[in-house]
Amino acid sequence: MARWISKSAIEVFGCAPVELKDIALRSTKACHPFIPVIVRIKDHKYEAFLDPILRIIASNASIADCGIFKTHYLETQPGTWLKIDTSTGISTPMDNSCMHELHESLSEKLGHDMTHHLP
Repeated sequence: MARWISKSAIEVFGCAPVELKDIALRSTKACHPFIPVIVRIKDHKYEAFLDPILRIIASNASIADCGIFKTHYLETQPGTWLKIDTSTGISTPMDNSCMHELHESLSEKLGHDMTHHLP
């Protein structure tokens, strides 16, 4: 993992794999763009945040709008999703019948050119 620390310098971090069994959900009063978790590494527990898309764990996360980030979704294995309420730290399995595949090209799916409908 890396991040820019100035216009001409980047800071690089080493990464190590963490298994899902070593991660537990936690509640937070504030909302964040990532999922608040507790990570177990050996005999220690650390409060952290999990990016549900990149699956990167970070020690901190910015405060975000609860209207958008109170609920997160995490795919735990192919086709199996959890809906996570970060105010309680409770997850519920998602019903696969309510999941929709995202198509790379909407116009291809609909069979016509959507560019005419863009503002």
